[in-house]
Amino acid sequence: MSACIKWIRELVHHVCHCLAGNEFPNTITCNDDAASIADTIRSKFEAGEFDVCTLIFNKFKNAITQEITLTRLIPAEVDESDAADNDAAAVSYEYEPEEDELLASLLPRNLSTQIYSALLESSAAELAARMTGWIPPLV
Repeated sequence: MSACIKWIRELVHHVCHCLAGNEFPNTITCNDDAASIADTIRSKFEAGEFDVCTLIFNKFKNAITQEITLTRLIPAEVDESDAADNDAAAVSYEYEPEEDELLASLLPRNLSTQIYSALLESSAAELAARMTGWIPPLV
């Protein structure tokens, strides 16, 4: 286990799921990986095992720079400026299917999509680090 993972486990009370680079051979990820992680997070959240889920990943900036990014998945963060705009223009909408049914379908998909995006960002950051870290042999 890397020193970074040990540090995160000491820092955070509970790590729900931790992925090391060797769990995805050749840095290939698929949406099924993200969906299984999202299912684990959702089931543990609904069981009350934790109240906040934060995703930590490397975000690809360019071939030389990656930045560690923390994104709160559950509960969703709402930008205060968006909330103020919604209060000013309080409009009633009718949903088909019903709002609860629609949210029950979209929220798991949103969670899976955010995780998949983080997996792709981390994969791109790793490939960039490998590319810039590789020194070609002298002929």
